[in-house]
Amino acid sequence: MRAAFVSIVVSFVLAHCLAAVQAREGMAEVRELIAAAVSARLGALDSIDVDVIDAPTSAGFYESATPAAGGRLGAPMRFTLAGSGLPISIIARVNVVAAHVVARHPIARNAALTADDVEVRHERLDGVLLQPLPTLQDVLAGRPRRALVAGEVLTGAVLARTPVVRAGDEVTVTIRTGAVEATGVGRAASSGFIGDVIRITRPGSRETSRARVLAPAAVEMVQ
Repeated sequence: MRAAFVSIVVSFVLAHCLAAVQAREGMAEVRELIAAAVSARLGALDSIDVDVIDAPTSAGFYESATPAAGGRLGAPMRFTLAGSGLPISIIARVNVVAAHVVARHPIARNAALTADDVEVRHERLDGVLLQPLPTLQDVLAGRPRRALVAGEVLTGAVLARTPVVRAGDEVTVTIRTGAVEATGVGRAASSGFIGDVIRITRPGSRETSRARVLAPAAVEMVQ
């Protein structure tokens, strides 16, 4: 009788331990899915830490996590997990350290931005919307939609980007063929930011060609 009782107790303890291990493993997978979803939104990160605050018990296998709109880093965010089972909703706090651009000093609304106005920092981002972070190049190509305070993170929400090449602008065109490089003059038929591919025309021709924007008034032909 005693041996049977001991066997039952041991079985119960083992089952409890196994369930705890499976729960920890499942939560680790959930944190990995959330980290992947956040990284996909923000790009390269220095570090990321996911703290799951509230999650229902589920035996499903999940393949992706989707953040709810309006979520902010460093604050509780809702994610939807999808996979083989029914989708479930969980709450997690995500702390991120990543490169971002901040204002060195107060900046007026619609002011032209220069490298003296901003700097890149690698610090923890708190209270920032889970949206792609603009690069330094992006920031310098834009203007603030409102006044900024010193130390404020420049996000896509506060920047109004201005195309560096506008339709009708005269541009310097670089043409590269192997080791040979030549330059000429063209006219932009469409507008674009640095890195964009736009249409241009050459003098004496109405046909358009594709060119990548390199800098203000400078493009390179795309073969």
